[in-house]
Amino acid sequence: MRRLLQTLLIVCLPFAIWAQDFLTQYRGVTVTDGLPGSSINQVLQDKKGFIWIATFNGIARFDGHEIKTYHPAFQSDSLTAPRDYPTLHESAYGKLWLGYILAKNKVFQYDYSQDTFLLLDLAPLAKDPSIGIRAIWQDTTQ
Repeated sequence: MRRLLQTLLIVCLPFAIWAQDFLTQYRGVTVTDGLPGSSINQVLQDKKGFIWIATFNGIARFDGHEIKTYHPAFQSDSLTAPRDYPTLHESAYGKLWLGYILAKNKVFQYDYSQDTFLLLDLAPLAKDPSIGIRAIWQDTTQ
């Protein structure tokens, strides 16, 4: 009886492993699907399940079905899309932060209720106004 179970296990195991390949499906998104650019700088999945894609030409939010594009303006009176290197970070509290290298000392926070990025100008706090934001991290020592 034990020999029969071992034989069945050896015969059936490859089919069980092979069947797992069909369970995972991936869908690629491109510029033709609405991605703002083909050069991706960063990808982040937030706590709500959205996938944020940071490109040189803007930020995209993918919900699994469609892409929504954001072009946070550097100045409140500017409606032009920035062309810059973005960095994204989600805090432990679920807040999404966005910074740019070329937009000196400016950080954006995403407001889920208004579906927009809010500008936080850090220039008054900066010792060197020429430094761009390359990464955003959260201090977890508190």
